[in-house]
Order: sequence, then structure tokens, then C-alpha cells
Amino acid sequence: MSLKPKKFIYKESVYFGKTYLIELTKSGLELQRSTVCIPFTNGSDVIVKPTSDEWKNFFDSVKSLKLKPKEPEDGILDGFEVKCHITFKEVLVKFYIINPEFENFEKFRDLVNSLTICNDYPKGVLDLDD
Repeated sequence: MSLKPKKFIYKESVYFGKTYLIELTKSGLELQRSTVCIPFTNGSDVIVKPTSDEWKNFFDSVKSLKLKPKEPEDGILDGFEVKCHITFKEVLVKFYIINPEFENFEKFRDLVNSLTICNDYPKGVLDLDD
């Protein structure tokens, strides 16, 4: 049985910084990096196609994190926001939060990024070191 999400959208924006979009299309996971001033294109030249095993590992790993996305309590807004909607047979995770600091968010982000490792992004599209 092939385990592939029905919907996968992960969008990360940093005010006056970079924006990242990972979106599942018929072609695969389309990866885009841009800036706040330059909108994303309707399609991407960078596409990765995770295997069934990679999808299963991702699903199982995210499930084990037992994520409970919630708004931060401090109300300080530093311009970092994440919109995420990932659905397999049921919604795995869905949120739109400014400054996501809930438990295991960084581990979740690392799992999402691990799906995007390719020749164009050897450390994944969400790597902030470049």
C-alpha cells in the first residue's frame, strides 16, 4: 500500500527575509524559495518525489511527535510565520501560527525539511545557512 499525502502545503515566511513553499502537486513536492517582495511562481523547477518508504517514515515520525500546535502565549511578534496543512487519510497536522514555538515544532520542521533534500538544496529547502 502506497502512503502518500492527499495534501501537503508548508509555507514559512520571515518578515523582510526569505519565504519558503513546499507544496505537493501532481509532479511531486514542488520547492520554492523567494523573498517577501517576490511572489511564488505557479510551478517550480525544483521537484522532489519522496518514495513510499520516505512518506511512511515521515508520517510515523510526525505522528510520534504528538504535535499540539498552539499560539504562543507571550504575544511578541517577530515576523516569523508558518502555514501548514498536511493530510494523509486524515489530517496529520494543520496550523497557521505566527512565531510557532509549541513543543516539537523544530523537530517537525526538520522532518519536513528532510523531505526536500535534493541536488538544488543539499541541506533541504528550509536550510537557513545560505
